[in-house]
Amino acid sequence: MDVETPLKRAISAVGTQQKLADQLGIRSASITEWKARRVPPGQCPAIEARTGVRCEDLRPDLRWDRDADGRVIAYAVPLAPIETGKAEVMGERASISDIQKSGSESGAQQ
Repeated sequence: MDVETPLKRAISAVGTQQKLADQLGIRSASITEWKARRVPPGQCPAIEARTGVRCEDLRPDLRWDRDADGRVIAYAVPLAPIETGKAEVMGERASISDIQKSGSESGAQQ
């Protein structure tokens, strides 16, 4: 069964993959690569403008900010919260003071 992805919907909206590539000013092979990976976030607003397929559908892993008219003005990568005052440093738990101490030691070595 062929799943209708947002990218496939965008291609269908303009007719062919080559037509979408031409409208975006890229090679058709780039779109083929996106099918196996993800649409680059910088291309999503242009695809939305040409096809009506929303950025939120093309890249649901990102947070899309829009202006009052609904135009995309920014995107962000949501991060998982970390425990306050703690951070992962090279696979080990460390406090902020440990990280600051480590940074000042490496600065002294330069």
